[in-house]
Amino acid sequence: MNLATVFVISEQTVLMKEKNAAGITGKLLDSRGSVAILLANFNVTGQNLRRKGFQSCLAKYYPEIKIVEIMEHHESIEECCRNVKTLINKRHDLNGIYLSEGTTPSGAAAMALLELKKEGKIKLVVHDLADEIMDYLSRGVINSTLSQNPFAQGHDPVIHLYNYLVTREKPVITRLLTFIEEVTQENYQEHWNKKEGSKLTEAAKMSLIMPKNNPDLKPFKTAVILPDDTIFWKPVAEGIKEAAKVLKIYNTEVKCIIPDIIRKGNWSSEAFISVIEPLLNEKPDVLALPVFDQKLISYLNKIIAGGLAVATYNSEPISIRGLVKSVAISSVQLFNVSDVIATSVTESSSGTSVISDTMKLILASTMKQLEDLTETEKIIRKLLEKIDHIVTESNESAESAKKNASMAQNGYDAVKKTHEALLILQKFSENTTDSIAALNSEVLEIKDVILIINNIARQTNFLAMNASIEAAHAGEDGKGFSIVAEEIKTLASQTSGATANITKIINSILNSVKNATGSVIDSMKEINNCAEMSEKAEASLNNIKNSSVESENKIHYIADTTNEMETLSKNVQESIKVLNEINHNNARGIEEITDSVSQMNEQVGELIKMATLLSDLAHSQENLITQFILEKTSS
Repeated sequence: MNLATVFVISEQTVLMKEKNAAGITGKLLDSRGSVAILLANFNVTGQNLRRKGFQSCLAKYYPEIKIVEIMEHHESIEECCRNVKTLINKRHDLNGIYLSEGTTPSGAAAMALLELKKEGKIKLVVHDLADEIMDYLSRGVINSTLSQNPFAQGHDPVIHLYNYLVTREKPVITRLLTFIEEVTQENYQEHWNKKEGSKLTEAAKMSLIMPKNNPDLKPFKTAVILPDDTIFWKPVAEGIKEAAKVLKIYNTEVKCIIPDIIRKGNWSSEAFISVIEPLLNEKPDVLALPVFDQKLISYLNKIIAGGLAVATYNSEPISIRGLVKSVAISSVQLFNVSDVIATSVTESSSGTSVISDTMKLILASTMKQLEDLTETEKIIRKLLEKIDHIVTESNESAESAKKNASMAQNGYDAVKKTHEALLILQKFSENTTDSIAALNSEVLEIKDVILIINNIARQTNFLAMNASIEAAHAGEDGKGFSIVAEEIKTLASQTSGATANITKIINSILNSVKNATGSVIDSMKEINNCAEMSEKAEASLNNIKNSSVESENKIHYIADTTNEMETLSKNVQESIKVLNEINHNNARGIEEITDSVSQMNEQVGELIKMATLLSDLAHSQENLITQFILEKTSS
């Protein structure tokens, strides 16, 4: 009997090559060797499915790898360790071991390899993430472990059930597979933290299901039964908690219970029924739980028939009849998908026809554009010739400008020298001024001396008159005359001294005049030099003027050439207008193409969705079928 669930959340067991435990083992063994399989119990559906999936994948992709033993350990650490040691001692050609159950048995197998010093020599591939497994993985004893995304196993069933309550639409694929990730010694830190345990990678986050909108905020109740919340089940519980947090916004209550009877390891149908019965009294809208006992299926189908939607996770509650039914449902879905794909292909064909017609229009426009471009090329060629000539003339103008600059520099130098000469002339002028001032001062002194001489002359004249008078009265008395004579002598002496001073002053004046004359002569020389320099500056300026005239002529030629270039540019402008019109036509054609391509992209998107759906259906059915594929084992 098959469970009439809304959907089943299950791990992937058979995928493409190198995407599962068999693929990882094949890669580790370089596609050849001998391996053994250890599982807890053949009656545990999930582990048995893993085993059969492993066998099927090896047979399909790695025919040179032989399965030499399949053993049960009944979840006993001692038995698992003993089985591994027995295998190694019995099978000296053993290259690898695959454990379909994770956690404790995996650690026991790794411990056995360490005791026999076979770590690294015998490859060990296991499942799940746990402290013990990750410790052995980090040391290289366990080569690879598969994370079946336990967070999603708790999160996605709750979200899927909510989406079902909102839309009342079951997923197209009722058997949903989890996102599997390989964890190795190289990347285990991305998946595991010693303090926090397993970590949700970005890839795993992207694979999580998103809730649909609940516009009316109609209240819903979801019940979840969780076997445990430690080791493997810890991230499952975290996924349920995260989903409950998200759905609280949508007025949906999620109640998760971990019954003591189940936590203690009793996973029988009776134990689950004893938990479900009182839970139904709370009238939940949906129920999520794992199914480990096939006997529970008939009970669940009864409550499903009564209106309760049920989803399972981490289990494979299916039988032969259920397999046939699932394949039949999938076949109907495949037919429906095929019809959609056929319709999309027809629409794509129509879009292709539109694209073909539009491309023809674009081709005609392109040919016309090529003709116009040819004419444009001729015009541009003439323009280039003119431009070349302009370049030549510009070079000559540049040379003339260079000469002008040189001549201007010469003129500047000449003017600078003239300025320096004028400064010297100014200095000489200052000296002349000083000499004249000195001469003026000495002339004033001469004036004073002359006054003295005049005074002496007057006094001498007066004394002479007195002497004459006295001489006349005295007669022969010569004493008075003697005194007058002495006075005259004194005055004569003073007159002589004044005359000497006048002579000195006149000599000084002559010297000053001589100096002034020398300064004037030097000034005349400098003035002559300035005249010569001015003449040179005038000549330089005349040369500059001539060069400017020459440059002006060249500029006129450039202006004329520019006018011709303007005419040519107008022709180019006309050609561009034509090209612009053609581009507008092309743009319209491209818009049509874009619309058609957009429609085709939408159709291709639908095709991709359909193809993905078909692929998921195929993988889902392949996983189911592997339960009933029997592989012979060699002994």
